[in-house]
Amino acid sequence: MNTGLLVSLMMACGILLGATPALCFMIAKITLGIQGLPLNLLVMTFLITVALTFVLCLASFTYLQYDSCKKLDSNDLTKLLANAGIAAGLQTVTLLFVHFTGFISIPMNMIPYTMEYGVKEGIGYGYYSFFASMFGVVLGGTLSSVC
Repeated sequence: MNTGLLVSLMMACGILLGATPALCFMIAKITLGIQGLPLNLLVMTFLITVALTFVLCLASFTYLQYDSCKKLDSNDLTKLLANAGIAAGLQTVTLLFVHFTGFISIPMNMIPYTMEYGVKEGIGYGYYSFFASMFGVVLGGTLSSVC
């Protein structure tokens, strides 16, 4: 297993997936001028983040599998899909847990009060999404690189 490659993919996916909720909220609040927090904005943000997690992890795990074993077959594809599903499931559970338990207020309280509430909330979801995606990439990447 190429550990350097796994760490770089982990950081790249973590940064991109951590920025996704923040960007969705910023676009909706600042550019489109949506006031409050409508449920459809929250659902759209969660769906975009989870779908992007699945696609990025599937691509990363496929490359890791090929780099480690120098081959890909149908059994490997099934394993890669399952590992990407694990990473997307972990992202989903994390975002729902943060939303329903109120842990979102921890990173939001560290941001200045002058920033708009929606942007602060997007940054809060992005904070937890960053760590969930990094953990999902490490977990799935390690399982995918086994020949």
